[in-house]
Amino acid sequence: DGIWQSWAMGNIETMTPAEAGALVATLRTCNCAKPHKRTNCKTAGGPLGIRLGAYGDPASVPGWVWSELLAPLSESAKMTSYTHQWETRPDLAEYTMASVDPSTWPDVHDALDRAHALGFRTYRVLATGETPRADEIICPEASGATKCNRCGLCAGNRRPKTPNIAVQAIT
Repeated sequence: DGIWQSWAMGNIETMTPAEAGALVATLRTCNCAKPHKRTNCKTAGGPLGIRLGAYGDPASVPGWVWSELLAPLSESAKMTSYTHQWETRPDLAEYTMASVDPSTWPDVHDALDRAHALGFRTYRVLATGETPRADEIICPEASGATKCNRCGLCAGNRRPKTPNIAVQAIT
């Protein structure tokens, strides 16, 4: 309620997707153990990553918004993005992984083949006891090798020569 009232009174600044992307492009990662303001970090690392649709499916946002937001980011910027709406939004394949799971697509392998035909890389949940296909690797975060914000493999076709990602179902 307070945020809505503040916005209605004109107290919240707005910016275009391109302006937001330019701002995000200036931010750097911080791997320090002690909490502090990232802007004060003396050991700032590479570009800060971004997760599209952290609070919803990125397909609910027009493609031009993502295009303008991501344009200023360097190719080395880490990114994570998944959509279940890949069948109706092939325009997102550049930035987004097609999310495929057996509860939504009973014939998972058919869905994977369709997603690939639409130009998507895929992120899928394996059925219990199933192993990855030849074109998939187990998610490095799920295996404990790294964290999503340091990995960046789930960035659609921004990482074109990267294998598709699979993760074991949580039981």
